[in-house]
Amino acid sequence: MRFVTRRKQRPGQGPSRPGSGPGTETRLVETVARHAARVAEAYLLSLDVQGARERLVSAREEERVRLRNDLHDGLGPLLVGARMQLAAAARAGSDARRADLVAGASADLGTASTTVRELIDGLRPAALDGGLVTALEDAAHGLLPDCEVVLDAPAELAPMPPAVEIAAYRIVTEAVTNVARHAVGVTRCTVSVRAAQHLVLLVGDDGPGVQAGPGAGVGLVSMRARAEELGGSCEISGTPEGTTVRVVLPLSASPRAAQPRTSRDVVPVDGPTIG
Repeated sequence: MRFVTRRKQRPGQGPSRPGSGPGTETRLVETVARHAARVAEAYLLSLDVQGARERLVSAREEERVRLRNDLHDGLGPLLVGARMQLAAAARAGSDARRADLVAGASADLGTASTTVRELIDGLRPAALDGGLVTALEDAAHGLLPDCEVVLDAPAELAPMPPAVEIAAYRIVTEAVTNVARHAVGVTRCTVSVRAAQHLVLLVGDDGPGVQAGPGAGVGLVSMRARAEELGGSCEISGTPEGTTVRVVLPLSASPRAAQPRTSRDVVPVDGPTIG
């Protein structure tokens, strides 16, 4: 005869199952949390994409309104005036009156041509048609005719996003304009251009340092804003020996506001990676 000893089961305690226990529950929670974080990340990315599209549409519509107003309020009256003067010249009874009307129409057409050029330059500076390096060199020499201008840049740059090229041109020309406008006694201005993963621009002069504190002018604020819009930076430092403007622009530029958030902004979870 055999005797079998049974361990008495405590009340509320069920039989243990394979694979159960505190460790298994922890791993399950970590796995669920990891998947939830990825779902949240995907949701935030979709919101970022939607927001970027909305901003793009809004910016495009604002640009259309600006162009419409410029054409209607600026170019339109000039062309109408020229047409009216030419029509009046055709009816003029004297050569002198006809010559005056034709001269007035010619002046209006000249102003209209200038307006068209300004509209085009507002979209993309015509100076960039010859390349960024050439455009910067021409702008620096044109703004500082009595100053020694040194351009430190490669002969050619690899193609870059149009937004980066335009921002680089606008920022550097504004920096050189500030040299011409504010830096008394400047004898030398250096413009440096380097491009790898980022476009790095340096503008330096040997005049008295410009302080870029809270009371900075509109030009300095505009330079920073242009760089930050593309996810870059613009730093201005001044010493008694001169002023230096350092600009860094990512060559894969995207608006800073449209940069996607990651799961770290949602749920920081440590645990096994679910591949």
